[in-house]
Amino acid sequence: MPTQTVKAKSMLRSAQRMFAVFNRDKNLSYADRRHLKALYMQRTIGREEFQSMKAREVSSAVQRLGGRLLNAGDIEALTGIDKKTIYCYVAAGTIPHVRILSNIRFWEDEISQWLRRQSHRPTWMKRKRKSLKARKK
Repeated sequence: MPTQTVKAKSMLRSAQRMFAVFNRDKNLSYADRRHLKALYMQRTIGREEFQSMKAREVSSAVQRLGGRLLNAGDIEALTGIDKKTIYCYVAAGTIPHVRILSNIRFWEDEISQWLRRQSHRPTWMKRKRKSLKARKK
């Protein structure tokens, strides 16, 4: 067990050194740096283990934020409301949404809550029904 922790610590130190080198290179864009770091980690710990680790991180981040992000097509499939109408609701501020630059996305949890709030019961269902004896009198 102690050899694993020593190995893990040495891997961490070498990764930090490489990441510092990547970060110092001003010719690399942010996306290139992220790509290089991902490739380095895949080479170091193995592709399958790295991908499973990334998948766990992504799923836990999505859980913390409030579910998945849906697009208008997903909302259309979920509710049967046309995409154009959904975008009109966004413009009017009727539907909860997130704007990421020019893209519009919807949190799955917020949409389900919004749909519950939009449900309507007809008045005849709200009224208490009189018993048959009371009607005949």
